[in-house]
Amino acid sequence: SVVLTLDKLLLAIHIPSTKTFCFLIGIVQLVMALLVMIIRPWHSIASLDVLLIGLSSGIVWALSVITLIYGVRKLEVSRVIPIASIYPVFVSLMAAPLLSERFSTIQYSSILLTVLGAGLLARSGLQITDGHQKNADLRIYLVVLLGSILSAFAHVTYKYALVEIEFWNLFLLRSLC
Repeated sequence: SVVLTLDKLLLAIHIPSTKTFCFLIGIVQLVMALLVMIIRPWHSIASLDVLLIGLSSGIVWALSVITLIYGVRKLEVSRVIPIASIYPVFVSLMAAPLLSERFSTIQYSSILLTVLGAGLLARSGLQITDGHQKNADLRIYLVVLLGSILSAFAHVTYKYALVEIEFWNLFLLRSLC
């Protein structure tokens, strides 16, 4: 929440261009990747499939960050955070079939309540007076929701890749994306 609030402040006052802001995030990621390369050189031995999964995790993570920044730029942070923060719900839904994880009825009920709560928060933020504004806001909420789903996919693929790739090596790979 604090990071997104600071992001909103930076976007509103200091860096009005979303593209420039995303570019600066990319530069920070590259610097972190270089530091990790210096401190922890690559030493993981992984199959090509797992390397590609780790790479896709980084690419999808970058796309999720872009959608989140777009949402923060266009909407109130208090409306974006609940939608962006339901990615664990999507992680759970993806982990069940992809990672063979099992959930109880109460866990699935909790997932449903979380989604309903986030939906109610988003709905209360839609302006009802102007139909065009409502549709535009809805599209932005859907972009943020897509970002949440992408973030979940990035988390699941990251966990999968950690089976063969050491944490810092995977962090490096993901930071380069």
